[in-house]
Amino acid sequence: MKITEENFVGPYKEPFGGYIKFKRAAGQSICQGVICKLNALSAFLTEIHPSTVCMTQADIEQFLLRTNGHKSSTRAGYESMIRQLGMYLRNCGYNDIHILPEGITKSGTDFVPYVFSENEIVRILRATDNLDWYRDKASTGLFYRVLVRLLYSTGLRIDEALGLHVSSVDLENRIITVHKSKGGTSRLVPYDESLHKWLMEYLTQVGRHDDNYFFRSPRNERYAVVTVQWMFKNKLLPAAGIVPAVGQRISLHSLRHTFACHSLNKMIENGKDSFCTLPYLSTYLGHVNIESSEIYLRLTKERFTGILDACVGTYEGRLSDEK
Repeated sequence: MKITEENFVGPYKEPFGGYIKFKRAAGQSICQGVICKLNALSAFLTEIHPSTVCMTQADIEQFLLRTNGHKSSTRAGYESMIRQLGMYLRNCGYNDIHILPEGITKSGTDFVPYVFSENEIVRILRATDNLDWYRDKASTGLFYRVLVRLLYSTGLRIDEALGLHVSSVDLENRIITVHKSKGGTSRLVPYDESLHKWLMEYLTQVGRHDDNYFFRSPRNERYAVVTVQWMFKNKLLPAAGIVPAVGQRISLHSLRHTFACHSLNKMIENGKDSFCTLPYLSTYLGHVNIESSEIYLRLTKERFTGILDACVGTYEGRLSDEK
């Protein structure tokens, strides 16, 4: 028999069902496995607290005993689900709810995404503007100036950015459409005025009149991911004075991590609850589930707000010089 939210029991039926509705309304995919886990949790808690919504630390620890012997990633998935559920219940006014802390069980990897500091982002942008690009300097230089700003401003994956077609970039409404990306998902990515100027400048200079790739190499082909990654690592980072420490992994994908932390930090600074902001960030980034976005809650120590605005004179001057 298929388990649905209608199978939730006791006083948890309504709040657990509301949690699923909240996730779906935020664009999150709730699979059958998650519903089964929530159903098991509602039954478990009802036995302990048959007349009130309550989820203590002892309750959670007891429930998680059933994950003993499972892979660390399975246990980490349970913990993430319970943590998100707990934050939702707290936001709904249920006070007897324990919020499970992060990082109790490692998901099987020690990888920590590299997040650029405010100063490093400024140096990267300046290096991109001033680097003496080899061969076809004008178009190649403009490509990298626009691409780096696109990745930093939207959090697109490099393969998504290079795969954009002209029709994917709606300049009138300032929305980029990413088709069938990682996980087979598609999404709409709004962007701001600062990036809009650069995209307009790029399209004006290169003169796209068909629906081929938005970014095309001097040979009129799609840029190769490996080529762009090599240029970023071996040309831009050294020019910006950024040298990875032993064991650090810095790449173009680090711009995506930086965007995520920048956005999350800005929303929290503006008074948004971190639990409410995560679904929006997750959807914007194209994550299949919210667990992929949770790590950015731990990576918002640096503040990135205002980098582009602080340097807008420099960049607008650059645009004027290039016309």
